[in-house]
Amino acid sequence: MSSDERDPRRQTRKVTTRFQETIRHLRQGGGKDKPQLRIFGISPEVLNGNTRIFDHFERQSEIAWRS
Repeated sequence: MSSDERDPRRQTRKVTTRFQETIRHLRQGGGKDKPQLRIFGISPEVLNGNTRIFDHFERQSEIAWRS
Protein backbone atom coordinates (compact mmCIF):
# COMPACT_ATOMS: atom_id res chain seq x y z
CA MET A 1 0.00 0.00 0.00
CA SER A 2 1.51 3.32 -1.05
CA SER A 3 1.71 6.29 1.28
CA ASP A 4 -0.83 8.07 -0.96
CA GLU A 5 -3.35 5.29 -0.34
CA ARG A 6 -2.88 5.63 3.42
CA ASP A 7 -3.38 9.40 3.33
CA PRO A 8 -6.77 10.14 4.97
CA ARG A 9 -7.16 13.22 2.76
CA ARG A 10 -7.38 10.94 -0.27
CA GLN A 11 -10.40 9.23 1.28
CA THR A 12 -12.01 12.53 2.30
CA ARG A 13 -11.70 13.77 -1.30
CA LYS A 14 -13.39 10.61 -2.58
CA VAL A 15 -16.23 10.93 -0.08
CA THR A 16 -16.64 14.64 -0.80
CA THR A 17 -16.94 13.88 -4.51
CA ARG A 18 -19.67 11.34 -3.74
CA PHE A 19 -21.47 13.89 -1.55
CA GLN A 20 -21.40 16.41 -4.42
CA GLU A 21 -22.69 13.83 -6.91
CA THR A 22 -25.53 12.91 -4.55
CA ILE A 23 -26.38 16.57 -3.96
CA ARG A 24 -26.69 17.13 -7.73
CA HIS A 25 -28.82 14.01 -8.09
CA LEU A 26 -31.17 15.02 -5.27
CA ARG A 27 -31.62 18.53 -6.64
CA GLN A 28 -32.44 17.20 -10.10
CA GLY A 29 -34.86 14.54 -8.99
CA GLY A 30 -37.30 16.20 -6.57
CA GLY A 31 -40.55 14.54 -5.76
CA LYS A 32 -44.15 15.35 -6.52
CA ASP A 33 -45.74 15.40 -3.06
CA LYS A 34 -44.80 17.40 0.02
CA PRO A 35 -42.91 14.66 1.93
CA GLN A 36 -40.77 13.94 -1.13
CA LEU A 37 -40.17 17.64 -1.72
CA ARG A 38 -39.05 18.03 1.87
CA ILE A 39 -36.61 15.12 1.84
CA PHE A 40 -35.22 16.14 -1.56
CA GLY A 41 -34.81 19.69 -0.25
CA ILE A 42 -33.32 18.93 3.16
CA SER A 43 -30.95 16.13 2.18
CA PRO A 44 -28.70 18.29 -0.03
CA GLU A 45 -28.35 20.79 2.83
CA VAL A 46 -27.26 18.04 5.22
CA LEU A 47 -24.73 16.75 2.69
CA ASN A 48 -23.43 20.29 2.17
CA GLY A 49 -22.77 20.44 5.91
CA ASN A 50 -20.93 17.13 5.74
CA THR A 51 -18.88 18.42 2.80
CA ARG A 52 -17.85 21.45 4.87
CA ILE A 53 -16.78 19.18 7.75
CA PHE A 54 -14.55 17.18 5.40
CA ASP A 55 -13.14 20.41 3.96
CA HIS A 56 -12.30 21.67 7.46
CA PHE A 57 -10.60 18.35 8.19
CA GLU A 58 -8.47 18.57 5.05
CA ARG A 59 -7.44 22.14 5.77
CA GLN A 60 -7.03 21.42 9.51
CA SER A 61 -8.99 24.62 10.08
CA GLU A 62 -10.62 23.44 13.30
CA ILE A 63 -8.69 22.85 16.52
CA ALA A 64 -10.39 19.46 16.93
CA TRP A 65 -8.83 18.20 13.68
CA ARG A 66 -5.27 19.09 14.59
CA SER A 67 -3.21 16.26 16.00
